[in-house]
Amino acid sequence: MTKAADYTKVIPLHYRLLISVTAVLLCYASIHFLAYLWNGVSDPYNFLPSDINDVWCLFAGYFIWTQTKAPLHSKQMYGLAGGLMLGIIMFSLGIAIPGLLGSDNEGPLIAFALTGPIGLLLGTLVGKTYWNKKQN
Repeated sequence: MTKAADYTKVIPLHYRLLISVTAVLLCYASIHFLAYLWNGVSDPYNFLPSDINDVWCLFAGYFIWTQTKAPLHSKQMYGLAGGLMLGIIMFSLGIAIPGLLGSDNEGPLIAFALTGPIGLLLGTLVGKTYWNKKQN
């Protein structure tokens, strides 16, 4: 006899807080990196106004906070998990492959602009599709 899955189990509060704070910090780091790529200086305030940086990064943290409130076996969590897993893999490949081919300067640009976002979107679709197939 198999044990039924517990669909009421959620991510503990301290993990949700850690994930949300990490999202805010990664958002700030990516804006600094994009500012460096854009104009060659690591000052993000020349890239975007400070208010936009703050609002954007706090929104990212809030979004992660609200999405991790869902039960672990929900469609949202499968989409979020799939998006993060495939996004991180594609982002890493976007940095590593150009480095292996000899063009080190193009790696971060390809990862941030192309492979990371594509992996995030594809992973979200795959996670939600997997959840739909699992329910049937």
